[in-house]
Amino acid sequence: MHRDGDRVLVWQAHSDPLADEGVRDQRFAGPRWLGTRTTGLRLSLPALLARTRWGQEPGRERTLGVWIPVEALRRYLHQGVLDERDDALYGGVRGRRLATRWAQVLVRWEEEVDLQGRPTGAQTPRIGLRQQALRGFVEADVLAIDDWTERVRAGARAVAERLPPRELLQLPADTLQRITGGA
Repeated sequence: MHRDGDRVLVWQAHSDPLADEGVRDQRFAGPRWLGTRTTGLRLSLPALLARTRWGQEPGRERTLGVWIPVEALRRYLHQGVLDERDDALYGGVRGRRLATRWAQVLVRWEEEVDLQGRPTGAQTPRIGLRQQALRGFVEADVLAIDDWTERVRAGARAVAERLPPRELLQLPADTLQRITGGA
């Protein structure tokens, strides 16, 4: 994760109108914002860029860096439920459905890549916020929204020059168990 003091940078990709509102208002609450859907946060900009084909994916043309409190990220992860099939953890498909159906925070793991799109051998979480967790995100946790779109369009070198240093987030064992399935 990219950290600056007591805040951390998470990444999102949005359409032009939604990104314009968010950057202008420094919050997600305008008429284009649908707070009734799951909203994804990524800790890895390269993973987001790979997923959006560097802003070429329709509806995900804009890359935003969203600053939130480190404690908010810890809270999301602590509330998180692994949103992947793991029979050892859930006992099958039915158990997974029950565990994830009402969860406020869903966590999926995907392969981490570098800025050239090459796999690094590590995994990175994709965090999905729902209902109350999403409401907390938009009402209290968004500290600032930076538009990274022009840097992304300028290429990997421009992005790398501006990324804050990365560090690992230390989490309690019970949180790690829940969001990794014990892996």
